Amino acid sequence: MPKQSSFYARGKVYVSFFFLLIIVDFQVFGSNGTLKNETASTCFLNGMHQASVLAMKKSGINPVLATRVYLYANVASYQAMHSFNSLSSTHLIEELNDYLPYTVPDSIVLDSNLVVLQAYYQVMHDLIYEETIIDDTYQLFWNHLSDSVPPKIIENSLFYGNRVADHVLEWASKDGYMQTKSMPFYVVSNTDISWRPTPPDYRRALEPFWGSLRPAVVDSLSHFSVGPPPYFFQDTDSGLVDEAGYVFSLSRDLTGDQIGAALFWDDNPDMNRYIGHEIQPRRHVNPTSHWMNIIAQILAKENLPLSKAVEVYTMASISFYDANLVAWKDKYHYNLIRPVTLIREYIEFNWSPILVTPSFPEYPSGHSTCSAACVTVLEYFLGKEYGFSDSTHNAQGLGIRYWSSLREAMIEVSNSRVWGGIHFPFAVESGMEQGRAIGESILQSVYRNQ
Repeated sequence: MPKQSSFYARGKVYVSFFFLLIIVDFQVFGSNGTLKNETASTCFLNGMHQASVLAMKKSGINPVLATRVYLYANVASYQAMHSFNSLSSTHLIEELNDYLPYTVPDSIVLDSNLVVLQAYYQVMHDLIYEETIIDDTYQLFWNHLSDSVPPKIIENSLFYGNRVADHVLEWASKDGYMQTKSMPFYVVSNTDISWRPTPPDYRRALEPFWGSLRPAVVDSLSHFSVGPPPYFFQDTDSGLVDEAGYVFSLSRDLTGDQIGAALFWDDNPDMNRYIGHEIQPRRHVNPTSHWMNIIAQILAKENLPLSKAVEVYTMASISFYDANLVAWKDKYHYNLIRPVTLIREYIEFNWSPILVTPSFPEYPSGHSTCSAACVTVLEYFLGKEYGFSDSTHNAQGLGIRYWSSLREAMIEVSNSRVWGGIHFPFAVESGMEQGRAIGESILQSVYRNQ
């Protein structure tokens, strides 16, 4: 209990500090009332996303489930904004699979900023495990945004924000997620190249039926399959042992920057440290929340209006979710063994990679697939030569990293999985190719008139 209180206290300090920064932004940005108010709302939306990073880190929400939480929270904010702003350059709402648009009556006077933030908050609150940080952040932001809004408009905005959230949550309830919880227990195969639980915890397979969920935009997950991995049709694991030998040799000759990149992009939210006989749980960000935090930093720098910020967050969330579904479907279809298993069996029995190998099959690399899809979408908004930095892990001593382009960051993400010892090179290369194709398909569907 003391540890929980300490973490919560740090979260409260973070929220208060971030809220102070937002008030400063509110006073500075914008030369007219409308733009100033909308720009301030963008800061609040960024703040809600960054609070979600803290909340997910505290609860250790798994990387797969996180994609679903962000998808529906951001679709809710987009639907709320779409009710006030047609965003006519996009076909996003109509491209969402099995989704019926929600219409806000024209006769009702509302504050669009409050409706958007309420819709996002309510979905995030309902789907996330750790609610306290989200609730406290929301309350601070709501109080500030509603300070000069007439009571009746506040009441209307709260009501319709919740109605939009309920509408999106109803759509979410039919995506097939709950059905996966009643499926048969996953049985590990016993072929030479099939995945099996990995050290140090030897956990059971994570979300083996995730690939059965309804995608957000793409029509067919199988259309984006990367195809079988190398050596898949061989009778022995000899070819993969050679690949494992490369990962092993590389682990002995890493540079300081390669180690730093591996740790920076680790994004394993729930693992244990073993110190003698003591087990110490460690909480960390997941891949989706890491990229959402990067986007929050970028949007704060670029000072985009709320309508565009909502669009960027939603498109990034869709790309991450659909890419994750495709990658997971392939992972459990090909069910490929991890490097650590082969290295311990054939090369060095007590070898451990820099990173803890996550508890699901090797191929393709999920982080590579999702990051490539997200980067493809972000390039549409920011350009292919957009340079940026990320301070997500600065407080944890991992510093700030800089990239000259989004593609450079995408490649580093993938390489970091090999440097960390948890993936074969062909798995990350296939993941990047797969993610690019998914991101481009989503963009073509949503922006087909451009």
